[in-house]
Amino acid sequence: IVGGGLSELSFRPERNLVKRAKHRKHSTRMASIIIVGGGLSGLSAAHTVLERGGRVVIVEKNPFLGGNSTKATSGINGALTKTQVKLGIKDSKEQFYDDTAKSARDLLMPELVEVLTHRSASAVDWLQEKFNLDLSLVSRLGGHSQPRTHRGKEKFPGMTITYALMERLEDMAKSDPNRVRVVKKARVQKIIQDKDGTVTGVEYEKQGKTYHEMGPVILATGGFAADFAANGLLKQYRPEYYDLPTTNGDWSTGDGIKMVRDIGGKNIMMEMVQVHPTGLVDPQEPDAKVKFLAAEALRGVGGLLLTNEGLRFADELGHRDYVTGQMWKTKKAPYRLVLNGKAGKEIEWHCKHYMGRGLMKHFASGKELAKEMGISVDVLNKTFEDYNSFAKNKNDPFGKKYFHNLPFHVDDEFWVSIVTPVLHYCMGGLEINKAGEVLSPQGVIKGLFASGEVVGGVHGANRLGGSSLLGCVVFGRLAGDTAANYAQAQPAPSAMPQINLSNDPFRIGAVISHQGLQTTVSMEPNARRMNLEVLWTDANGTQVALTPTNAAPGGSADTPLAMTAGSPAESPEEKVPPPSHTREITIEEVAKHNKEDDCWVVVNGLVLDVTKFLADHPGGKKAILIYAGKDATDEFNMLHKPDVVDKYAPETVIGKLKGGTSTEASTHAPVPLEQTQSKASPATPAVDKRLKTTPSNKASLTSGGTADILPMERKKASFDVEKMTNVLDGGPDKTKRRRFILSPNKGVDMTDKYSWDAAESLKQHMKHFIGVHEAWWDTIIPTREEAAWMSEYSIFSGSLMNHYGLFLPTIEVHSSEEQRGWWSDRARRMQIIGCYAQTELGHGSNVRGLQTTATYDKKTQQFVLHTPTLSAMKWWPGTLGKVATHALVYAQLIIDGQEYGVHSFMVQIRDENHMPLPGIELGDLGPKLGDHANDTGYMIMNNIRIPRQFMLARYQSVSEDGVYAKTEMKKQNSKLHYSTMIFTRGSMVRSAGGFLAKAATIATRYSCVRKQGFVDRKASSHKAEERQIIDYQMQRYRVFKQVALAYAVKFTGSWMLAKFSNMETKDHKMTNLDSLPEIAATSGALKSLVTFQSWSGIEDLRKCCGGNGYLMSAGVAPLAANYVWQSTAEGDWILLMLHTAQFLLKALQGAVAGNPLTDIMSYLKPMQDSSFDLHTFRLPAAKAVEDLFNLDYLLDLFKACALIQVASVGEKFSQRAGELGGKFEEAFNDISIELVTAVRAHCVTLLVSNFINTVRETQDQACRAALTNLCALYCCSNILDEPQWTGVIDADMVKLVKSAVPEIMQRIRPDAVALVDAFDIPDNVLCSNIGRFDGNVYEALYESAKKAPLNQREVFLGYEYLQPHLDKDFLKTKNALPPASLNSKAKTGKL
Repeated sequence: IVGGGLSELSFRPERNLVKRAKHRKHSTRMASIIIVGGGLSGLSAAHTVLERGGRVVIVEKNPFLGGNSTKATSGINGALTKTQVKLGIKDSKEQFYDDTAKSARDLLMPELVEVLTHRSASAVDWLQEKFNLDLSLVSRLGGHSQPRTHRGKEKFPGMTITYALMERLEDMAKSDPNRVRVVKKARVQKIIQDKDGTVTGVEYEKQGKTYHEMGPVILATGGFAADFAANGLLKQYRPEYYDLPTTNGDWSTGDGIKMVRDIGGKNIMMEMVQVHPTGLVDPQEPDAKVKFLAAEALRGVGGLLLTNEGLRFADELGHRDYVTGQMWKTKKAPYRLVLNGKAGKEIEWHCKHYMGRGLMKHFASGKELAKEMGISVDVLNKTFEDYNSFAKNKNDPFGKKYFHNLPFHVDDEFWVSIVTPVLHYCMGGLEINKAGEVLSPQGVIKGLFASGEVVGGVHGANRLGGSSLLGCVVFGRLAGDTAANYAQAQPAPSAMPQINLSNDPFRIGAVISHQGLQTTVSMEPNARRMNLEVLWTDANGTQVALTPTNAAPGGSADTPLAMTAGSPAESPEEKVPPPSHTREITIEEVAKHNKEDDCWVVVNGLVLDVTKFLADHPGGKKAILIYAGKDATDEFNMLHKPDVVDKYAPETVIGKLKGGTSTEASTHAPVPLEQTQSKASPATPAVDKRLKTTPSNKASLTSGGTADILPMERKKASFDVEKMTNVLDGGPDKTKRRRFILSPNKGVDMTDKYSWDAAESLKQHMKHFIGVHEAWWDTIIPTREEAAWMSEYSIFSGSLMNHYGLFLPTIEVHSSEEQRGWWSDRARRMQIIGCYAQTELGHGSNVRGLQTTATYDKKTQQFVLHTPTLSAMKWWPGTLGKVATHALVYAQLIIDGQEYGVHSFMVQIRDENHMPLPGIELGDLGPKLGDHANDTGYMIMNNIRIPRQFMLARYQSVSEDGVYAKTEMKKQNSKLHYSTMIFTRGSMVRSAGGFLAKAATIATRYSCVRKQGFVDRKASSHKAEERQIIDYQMQRYRVFKQVALAYAVKFTGSWMLAKFSNMETKDHKMTNLDSLPEIAATSGALKSLVTFQSWSGIEDLRKCCGGNGYLMSAGVAPLAANYVWQSTAEGDWILLMLHTAQFLLKALQGAVAGNPLTDIMSYLKPMQDSSFDLHTFRLPAAKAVEDLFNLDYLLDLFKACALIQVASVGEKFSQRAGELGGKFEEAFNDISIELVTAVRAHCVTLLVSNFINTVRETQDQACRAALTNLCALYCCSNILDEPQWTGVIDADMVKLVKSAVPEIMQRIRPDAVALVDAFDIPDNVLCSNIGRFDGNVYEALYESAKKAPLNQREVFLGYEYLQPHLDKDFLKTKNALPPASLNSKAKTGKL
């Protein structure tokens, strides 16, 4: 007995049961459902049972779960999945049914095929949503009329899917063992039935002992394609296939089929065994009985099948039995599966994996391939040319309809495998009904269910590619659901009741009341043990004991009694303590252990002795033995997560590789493939001929020698970087929160994005953005600050940022409670996608002049939205072009002919199939300079009707009879309607600092790493020491002043967000509206200035990076291109400046009148002194360089400058208006240049004020000192570079500032790298090969070049135009002196 409470339970069972019943979460009447087999089908069943509130026990005969499903290579089928809909694939359940029926032929079982096909979409969606699986790629396999086979970008889909379910289940088994148990290395021998034939459990053997497990049973034991016993099922039903190799593991021996046969169940279609045409032949072991399967997806992407003569012989996408039959008919082996360059690139991961196993070869040209095959290249060329022609003319002699990745050319590169027919799948098995219940000739066998390959009849005569995994999931979920319902309806088992005294007290009542129960308790005081023996009479009159003859393995005191009678716990010896990694072993020592009886391998820096593990490896021992004595890291990481060793084979770890970088397998991240690839692959076709870089401190052929530069720079820092990061974020708690908010981006690699066109950019943005956000819909509603972080640290910005940044906030702020109920949560979960449709083709910043109309129709109580002219069409809204389903349309409200100004209306623009609604024309604007993932679009509306309730109505409304009404708050402030635009401009101030910080980080790090020019100009050797370019004064000034500006803008951005927070409540209601005009003017001007300055700064930082800065992969060039639009978005920067100028003139007028001044306008206070004279007012004079480090002085200086500029322009405005006879608009226009200068002075004063306030509030002295230096540089560079100081300061002041700048920069120099490190921008966010944290820029530049699109083939597209003009004879000299004949040929000009 484990646990206490026996006496209380024995003497007061009823009271205790009632007492404990209140705390039970799951049904106590539902027996555990026993699932035999732990492959994908069994796992799907288990998760389904658990979803239904049940309990499961999985009994698996192998050491690991997974089964054959882990070997599946092509993908999982699904018709009408969310992925297909997103990709625009027009599939349907009916088409999938028809394709499956054609493949099944005359053995079609309609009910089962309907279950398979009609539940396919929900199965795929379940995997993606519940287990967060990437199944974003969809291809067309043989026999399919539509692309419907789903897989992810990496790893084989079978492994990915099965491992996800397995990992989740094993975690549950640890966290909730009363609901989930897994018993491995246990072979089920018998199905137990009661006298009525109802299945009540199973009998299994483990470690030589026999146990019973009681409950309903789901069989998921797989097929029999490896049952090579002399009396096995293969020999019985398909003896002609007996000598074929197989792709199945040796566990596929038809156990479930045999057990059901023994109890009278029905087996059907047993002769239907599928022979797959493309088993991969290992040249080193061509006769191996078990072969790896070539994914059907290889043919799906365009692979050709060729005979040994180089000829095609079949439709490569035909049914499997057809292709195999053609191979046997043709009899011209060896057959080769050939992929061209395009196809290899599309399925790159598979090719890498096969090449790593030695099952695929890369050929640089068709000539090399022909040589390998022993045929003429002309034969191969004709085969390819004929194929291209058949594809073009749709007249393939083998009837092929679908062609991919054309054309085939002999000058292309190729990936080739030898293939042969292999036993792969059994279509025959147990007969079930459409509920998953197993049948006998007499009908349903109660309590017995089946799923997966053990089931017969689902696929008829031939299984389609991709339907194996699908069958596992669909029928696994079906069996799990039916079994859970069955178990829920059953009384407690009577044959052998479950007893759990410690965890399941409810069951004790059933035991105590059981007829014929005898209980014996014996004590062993010395062993401190109490033994309980329970005997009862079962339904057949036989006395049964709870404790079996052979005790449970291990027999330890902690063996749970939560098990059914006779059920074992996992053996204590299987629980291995964490390994010690202290022993260091050289790779030379590892190499000595390279045999089956002595096998070591290296994985992620750890040395593993896998000799005893070979037999247990789910992928077979051969998969490990090819790496015996070698480093298997690359292959391991392609298939597994890094924690697999710790979880499943910790006992194999015997030490760490000497000189390796890993100390713990569980924390060692997989090495990126692009850094470790040493074999030819589709990504780099000739990578075996190229350098493999090895970063170090010393320059060499394989190293740039820069690995130590940035670490040394960081040692110079005067402050703690983490503390400076806290200052930028607003405190340690906010830093922690920011990192948590951004954590989903960790490890995401977007380095390929610079090669994508607009369509691919939008696609990848959708995938990444939705993948990051959907996990948090129910838990996080970000604040404005958190949303700003997301924008600032975005890996891949694009369309959906408008949805969350503009559309959703507008709903929250301006919708009524009823409207938020319609739209808010749907928008947050992306059930609707929206855009902010304000700007028109002919109107931008002049919002009041918008021409789109919304006319109220009283009869129908609808608004009629219309774009009456060409210039009135909506133009430039992001997300409108392709993605949005809804638009918040800004239009002129008209009721009975009277205009009420611009209001916002919710308009659905696309239907459930994402097609434009009638009367609406939509489109993208076309290629832009940058921001390619943002579908900026246009919209024309022709009298579109929407309900009256669809005008956003928090602050105004229109009644049924057309009466317009404003709330009191709206009456008090007419600018309220523009609050979204105001908030957006303020958010853009914050993000400007983030974009500039990225560029500053790249340029600073690169300027420290890059060296140019000799330290000693007189040096005679080219090997003399060179100078870091950061130490050239002009480079230093250009870079450091942008770092300072980034800090200044970030601090002011935080200040703006705080201002916004003070203006709204938690439910987004506006409050404190007295400050709205000032905030509107300030946000507009600041947005104008800092977006322009940030873009200019990014562009200059690009130039600071020299030629490499021009590369997209350097990261700073695309930053400039992607950011430039923000200087005009939400209003041209000059127009917004002039809007703020109007506010300043009013504020100046109020100051002169003696009105109270806000903090923002406090610099005008001297004007309220009656003695103030603008013409005699002077700036405070600096006497020495040190004055420019005095924050009080700097603030006074900038306030005085703003005062002079604003007061001067006010005076000039009054003078000019008087000259024009009071024509204020003309006067304003005449002095607009001076007005912009005054606004710049006003904005810069705010930036300086916020910078200085932050410095003053900084507690850490070292950070404060560093920030003071940076603030001083910001101020001095502004004085030297900005126009507002012209005529304000004298020549002596300019001279002093110029002399101060070098001193300030010298103080900043030791902190340079630390200051940009404090921005805390991860490498994957920077996405820069020259700005990387480790400083290994030359290695990264080279690696990026190898991956460049043009380098994916040696002979470029377009060569055919150049080729006729090239002198081939001269080129054949290959750097040798040309013969005289060629010289004379050149002289004659006859080429």
